[in-house]
Amino acid sequence: MPKQKLNIVATLPPLHPGEVLREEFLKPMGLTPYAVAKACGVPRTRIERIAREEPKEVIVATNPNAEGEATALYLSRLIGPSGVPVTRLAYGLPIGGDLDYADEITLAKALEGRRIL
Repeated sequence: MPKQKLNIVATLPPLHPGEVLREEFLKPMGLTPYAVAKACGVPRTRIERIAREEPKEVIVATNPNAEGEATALYLSRLIGPSGVPVTRLAYGLPIGGDLDYADEITLAKALEGRRIL
């Protein structure tokens, strides 16, 4: 008997990352934006903006290597359907390089040349 392919994704409305953050983490786990921000190493205000569904764009800034590319693609597929544009830093950074060692000018140029994923 042939398997029937379910088309569930097409029937679900897009979710904003803020809704996922609130409904899957903050509320059920009793977490505060401060606790999430501290665990992620980001400012509390960033987590609060995401939870309020305010981001106008998500800029993916992973290292330019295979792991970074896979993460960027995953985030794009996860966040993209929400309608929030997902962009990636331009490739002024060497493949296999590390963002920790990039200078400010290189990072500024990479931001200017970012592209939609």
